[in-house]
Amino acid sequence: MQKILFISDPHICVPGQRIIGLDPSARFVQVLAAAVSAHPDAAALVLLGDLTHHGLPAEYAELARTLHAAPIPIIPMIGNHDRRDAFLAQFPDAPQTPQGHIQSWRDIGDHRIITMDSA
Repeated sequence: MQKILFISDPHICVPGQRIIGLDPSARFVQVLAAAVSAHPDAAALVLLGDLTHHGLPAEYAELARTLHAAPIPIIPMIGNHDRRDAFLAQFPDAPQTPQGHIQSWRDIGDHRIITMDSA
């Protein structure tokens, strides 16, 4: 059996910005580290949107920084706070449909992961 991790709604902001007094980047780094530490054998991490809080290019750069050392494959799924153009500028290899939606499917063991673009 393969393990697949899921983290939802990191709402990454530009460095230094807070949401209700909390630093989303710092909290996401902590959650990611805890998940990978507890499940080092995970086959992938599905990162569910909202990936960023405002869909700004600087927020996607911060997201890329936080994911830089992730030791497992990341499967991103953008949400309604995300912006396709800014996301693709930072993550140009993300799978997209001919219509420009950032969505895909991936088989992991006996499971099929389907991500859908809700931006």
